[in-house]
Amino acid sequence: MVLAKLPATQIYYISLKPSVKRWRLRMEEQKVNQYIQDFIKSNPKLHYIDTYNMVINAEGLPRTELFASDQLHFNEAGYRLLIESVRPYVEK
Repeated sequence: MVLAKLPATQIYYISLKPSVKRWRLRMEEQKVNQYIQDFIKSNPKLHYIDTYNMVINAEGLPRTELFASDQLHFNEAGYRLLIESVRPYVEK
């Protein structure tokens, strides 16, 4: 709908990210991300920003230091990392 009304618009999708609290859903999140990433390849005005891998540590688990006490949302450090991941796309 956006591209139909504003054909010059570039759309950026920020991927799902795993969290400590929803770690059990990681496989489903990865499937959704892959599906969307594949769909995005069909249109040069659609762009994918990977944020899944930025929260994974060397052991393949969520980096707990990036999450608030609810273990779902980012804390300040997590949002700083997210900003740095998205900034290059916004500055284009």
